[in-house]
Amino acid sequence: MAEAYYSLKKLLLAYTFAYAPFSLIAAILSLAGLLPVNFNGQHYYGISGFIITILTIPFVAIVFGVINWIYLNLGVFVGKKVLGLLKKSEER
Repeated sequence: MAEAYYSLKKLLLAYTFAYAPFSLIAAILSLAGLLPVNFNGQHYYGISGFIITILTIPFVAIVFGVINWIYLNLGVFVGKKVLGLLKKSEER
């Protein structure tokens, strides 16, 4: 059986495209002055709110992607080791 580890690239793309629509909506609403962007406890509207919201897309994707990549691959690694031990104990 081939390695069944999760790809970091696929996770990063998934989180980028999952978060981007919501971020773009928030950016447009901030640009229109309808929704503030909270950054370091301050409210931003207009161009600055738009830029801050757009810049959070890759940051959120990287943070969630890396955390979940570690979590999922650790689970696969531990699962393979446990199943390997179970198979060895059944053979005895």
